[in-house]
Amino acid sequence: MTEKVKVLLVDDNQNFIELLKDRIEFSDTFEVIGEANNGEKALELMLSMRPDLVILDMIMPMLDGLGVLERFNQSGVKDYHPKIIILSAIGQDSLTSQAIGLGAKYYMVKPIDFDLLIERLEQIIQEESKNLSVTPAASPGDDFAVQRVITEVLQMLGVPPHIKGFVYLRDAVAMVYEDESHLMKITKTLYPGIAKRHDSTSQRVERSIRNAVELTFQRGSKELFANFFNLNMPLSEGRITNGEFIAYIAHHVRNEVNHEASS
Repeated sequence: MTEKVKVLLVDDNQNFIELLKDRIEFSDTFEVIGEANNGEKALELMLSMRPDLVILDMIMPMLDGLGVLERFNQSGVKDYHPKIIILSAIGQDSLTSQAIGLGAKYYMVKPIDFDLLIERLEQIIQEESKNLSVTPAASPGDDFAVQRVITEVLQMLGVPPHIKGFVYLRDAVAMVYEDESHLMKITKTLYPGIAKRHDSTSQRVERSIRNAVELTFQRGSKELFANFFNLNMPLSEGRITNGEFIAYIAHHVRNEVNHEASS
């Protein structure tokens, strides 16, 4: 019999926890091993019980969801990396960005569609299983510091965190950070590598990244982009390619990580 995926539920609404627990345990995949109604208890159970998945409410007494993520990252634990799903009644991009930057895997806005949540949980587990079955080179950016800096740069540039292209860009930058030759083989290695990790296709990855880049330039600061990407022309007169966008960010991340390591 396959071992069930261990889940920790964190929410200050006990009725919600009971409803969510019943729905999760209706699935043959998951098992709820703990519950917490405040952030400090959640952190304690994460470190002691080590659940595979943590469903974490954003707004809680004593310590909110972001505080839990921050304290967990500061705990010094190196051999435990739970998949964290944030639930919140607040759907602000800034909160989503912060949660993702601190290590959250997914962000859902309340009220929750329980069936959709279960579907997302199963997708996360399937993705993890695929990552474990491939060589380490197919799992880019395992170093938390690198992932953190990449996420911070994407947030600074204003890449919308709720779209698929954000995740694909994060993986693309990590792959180029580790091996710049991917820039010479974008359609042969970069897009296919990302597609494999996310059970997608190269075409979808390319379109999603293109969409993320275009949305970022439409919504963001033209002066910031001109300086960051060393653009000498008005942005309306030309388009930066996916490869250029990824390359500039990877170069910036490498400089930032090297600076942190030397300071």
